[in-house]
Amino acid sequence: MCFTPGISISTALIEFAIAVFLLVVYRKTVVVKFFVALLVFLGLYQFTEFMLCTTNNVQLWVRLGFLAYTFLPAIGLHFVLRYTKKNFNILMIYIPVIIFSLIALFTKNFSSLAICGKFFVSSKLSINPVVLVLYWLYYTVYAFVSAFILLRAAMIAKNALKRQVYLMIIMAEFLSIFPALILLVLFPSLRLIIFPSVYCQFAIIFAFIAPICVYLDNKIRK
Repeated sequence: MCFTPGISISTALIEFAIAVFLLVVYRKTVVVKFFVALLVFLGLYQFTEFMLCTTNNVQLWVRLGFLAYTFLPAIGLHFVLRYTKKNFNILMIYIPVIIFSLIALFTKNFSSLAICGKFFVSSKLSINPVVLVLYWLYYTVYAFVSAFILLRAAMIAKNALKRQVYLMIIMAEFLSIFPALILLVLFPSLRLIIFPSVYCQFAIIFAFIAPICVYLDNKIRK
């Protein structure tokens, strides 16, 4: 969680509000659909962190929070492939999500530790070490593949605005995910303990970049 339950729920409301704004103002283009989906899942995660620290149902909110941030890389890669007009198999993209979600839903006592600290929520999950490695591979590979596809698209884009959109999406992804992943590499003992809490502090940047990307994409279409 980002600092306190109050800030966490406020961040969730901001992300939900931006999602609604994008739907109302820019309608349902491909770009808007995916940005809204990402904002809703980010907001849902923030909400689960708030509920985790304000209710007694730890297992429920840890599971739901895990599901929320597990969907993000797959939605992001799905969007990138659609936006750059690449051929792909949707099911293949979401297979890891389905597997990890089933593990979260059917693992008894999924969270072995959940502490609401001053700055972070510490949530230690009861996950097999092999599964944990595969989970981080999923998160890291999807993030890097998305960034690589966007970078290549930006390099060959003839439209300056289109190139700007590609680069801004890369920046949004980088500022949201990679700082937390870098911390994980530097401090592997963190694992899933505070990664989501670190992640959420950077993900709010994505919420403010999203409307800019949608605005620029709308200009391209006009």
